[in-house]
Amino acid sequence: MVSSPPSSYPSRMAALRTLVTEADYLAIEEVDGGPRYELDEGELVEMPNASAIHNEINALAAMACLLYFERNPIGRVFTETDVRLSTDTIRRPDLMIYLNETIVGVDLLRVPLPVAPEFVMEIVSPSESSRDVDRRLRQYERAGVRMIVMVYPLDRYAAAYLDGRRIDIEESEFIEIPFLPGLQLPLAKLLKNVPAGR
Repeated sequence: MVSSPPSSYPSRMAALRTLVTEADYLAIEEVDGGPRYELDEGELVEMPNASAIHNEINALAAMACLLYFERNPIGRVFTETDVRLSTDTIRRPDLMIYLNETIVGVDLLRVPLPVAPEFVMEIVSPSESSRDVDRRLRQYERAGVRMIVMVYPLDRYAAAYLDGRRIDIEESEFIEIPFLPGLQLPLAKLLKNVPAGR
């Protein structure tokens, strides 16, 4: 008969996890349609594959930001771009915004980008646990991201984190970024094609 592992077994296994360096992470060649990865405090984590709805929400938000910056050339918007948040953490936000002064002199061909953005938006997948979302949120905050928005498509709402506060955004409301006056992202428009009742 096989006995159950002692209660200390999980913690011992956690101590055996393999830590990955930034160089190791950057050496991984991702293949279109294959697994995508991030570096989470030294641990290589596989990202869930994005659905068509996820990508559409991201594209709608990015398009609104691009139009805003065409009229107000004070910043840049990037999607699905690696950014170093610390020496052992590289994330790939769905959408991020930099003000021009933050990226003056930064080589935008460099991977990962070496400075944290002012704004991040993440579209939360149903497969992501609340623990994973909270961990990602803390990493962004520690890196100095001024505003973070987590969009929950199936629940049809978003949560914004700004100045130590959480602001719930209902479907009928806008995502507004205080340091980008006049930019409003209507949540209903972003979620317009999310199937109801899922």
